Amino acid sequence: ILPWDDDCDFGILKEDENILITNQDIFKKYNLRIQKNKSTNIYWQVDTLYDKIGVIDPDLHIDIFTFDKKNDIYVNTDYRFEKSDLDGGHCNLSYQEHELFPLKYLEFYDFTIPVPNKYHNILSNSLGSDYKIRCIIKKNINGKDVKLLECNINNKFNSLF
Repeated sequence: ILPWDDDCDFGILKEDENILITNQDIFKKYNLRIQKNKSTNIYWQVDTLYDKIGVIDPDLHIDIFTFDKKNDIYVNTDYRFEKSDLDGGHCNLSYQEHELFPLKYLEFYDFTIPVPNKYHNILSNSLGSDYKIRCIIKKNINGKDVKLLECNINNKFNSLF
């Protein structure tokens, strides 16, 4: 949905995490690697191995976040999202059931993909109301997130330093 985003994000229930663990051989069969994120060991990542083991295809990267369901609220289990910080790219990721379900379907390049029922509200709350035209590009330097560039699609790239 966001052309400048470099990955796809999915969510599953924390209690279903064992499905990922027990099906790692199926991922390998399709030359995919699934593992916990190396820097935080909190969420799952899927990427493609090709040519030689250990060589990662930069064009495929999927993050899988886990959620706990409390009543009709789905709460991200990643501690980094406990407080809202839209400028820093971190936000509190909790959703009411009616925001997620029933899923809708959108065209994305050559695919039809399922998206949350209230995807516009979710993206606005998570990334800011200008999520369609503004993005923040960050790079991890020495274990710290460093905000490198802010992009406004209607304007141009603006350095944040």
